[in-house]
Amino acid sequence: MKTKNLFIACALFLLGLANANSAMAENTDNVTLNLKFKPVQTITVNPTQETVDFLYQTETDYTDGVTLAVKTKHLKVFSTGGFVVNVKASAANFTSGNTNLTIPVGDVSVKASKSVGNPRTYAVIDVAKALSTTDQILIQSNGGGKDLEFDVEYDNTEDAAEAYIDGYNVSHVDGDGATVFTTTLTYTITTI
Repeated sequence: MKTKNLFIACALFLLGLANANSAMAENTDNVTLNLKFKPVQTITVNPTQETVDFLYQTETDYTDGVTLAVKTKHLKVFSTGGFVVNVKASAANFTSGNTNLTIPVGDVSVKASKSVGNPRTYAVIDVAKALSTTDQILIQSNGGGKDLEFDVEYDNTEDAAEAYIDGYNVSHVDGDGATVFTTTLTYTITTI
């Protein structure tokens, strides 16, 4: 009887061990793995081009206006998806110590174009926009990218009918002997 009990005990032990291994093999759980994408946009003005000067120093400059050559790789954009780049002026007029003349910011237009090596296709690009105190769309893209560079042309030939003939004022000159009218432009990037 002792052998029979021993045999039954061993059988029960082996059966329990098999059930324990079976239970361990079936013990699973899941993890949900997410890739979460939040919008990230940055825009940078080329640090060597943060000041743009229109120099009026000849008779032709005053009668025809001044078109400034394109500022190559003037803006750099990073965007994780579609984006819009706007530009606006800080005030309706250029300011100066010369109070005899008011120059509207709309006398200057701005136009963006793709820099060499920029692979994207864009909408609302290569269209000159007169400056304003409200946002003007310069660049619009349905896709994002990194290191997207843009050239920008500043043009002041629209209002050339002697509008600036009284711009110089001897009592308001800078270190170069010029009377300076100034405004601040703000480039903004947003998600679309």
